Amino acid sequence: MVCLALCSPVVADRPVNQTPETQGIVTSTAIECVGTVTNTASMVWTVSSEAVNGAPLSASENIATTSYSENTMAVDGYVRYVKEFGLDTSNQVANTNNVESTRIIEFDAAADGNPMGRMISSEDILIDTAGNPASTAANMICPFGSSSSSSIPAYCNIIQAGSDIDVTSVSVATEASSRTVAASADIPAALSYHIRATGLGGEPAQGSISAYIRSHIQEGRGDSTDKAEDMMFEERTTASGEITLFDKLMEYQSGMRRV
Repeated sequence: MVCLALCSPVVADRPVNQTPETQGIVTSTAIECVGTVTNTASMVWTVSSEAVNGAPLSASENIATTSYSENTMAVDGYVRYVKEFGLDTSNQVANTNNVESTRIIEFDAAADGNPMGRMISSEDILIDTAGNPASTAANMICPFGSSSSSSIPAYCNIIQAGSDIDVTSVSVATEASSRTVAASADIPAALSYHIRATGLGGEPAQGSISAYIRSHIQEGRGDSTDKAEDMMFEERTTASGEITLFDKLMEYQSGMRRV
């Protein structure tokens, strides 16, 4: 079991406020099949405090891009596939998210009597945030925010996490979520990815499973656009063969206040 939390006391993303009109997209999928199952999903969402096509950023603008993708193909086997996906572009609070995806997948090539049966699945979630310095008093509800710092510094941060699966038998669950839109800078930007895989019927999973996180953090201080912090982090965990347990959690928060 591997568990990772990535954070820094200097990191200070400033979530973008929602647009006047908001959107919600929800999908729910349930499949039980002996044969072939495929599922693909992709999303790219950009929101700015001013204009998404404005370049470069204006004096106090902040912008966030979120992407999510999944590609699953299970061939010649028993497949049980359940997925819930939701996108909400409205302001979120500290315990809710703009993007959430939950999957449970069982696959067994032996159930189809075909030794060539196989499942390949990849999932990925990313947030890319940037902003110029802004007044703490104008962006935070907490009355103590401006007493600790009069400015929310400039930042340019990107975080990506996901997994890759190539198996002949497995029982796997994944959870992916992100938050980039909130009413004030009191709510941190966040990304989380969790994968847990075991075998079926008391037997180990067969194949290869990996999970990863990549990040590049760039931060300023005060109201200057000079870079005060530059950090790159990457980690990948892979297991191949007979896999009794694969469990990896990756979490990220960035903001003036973290929870």
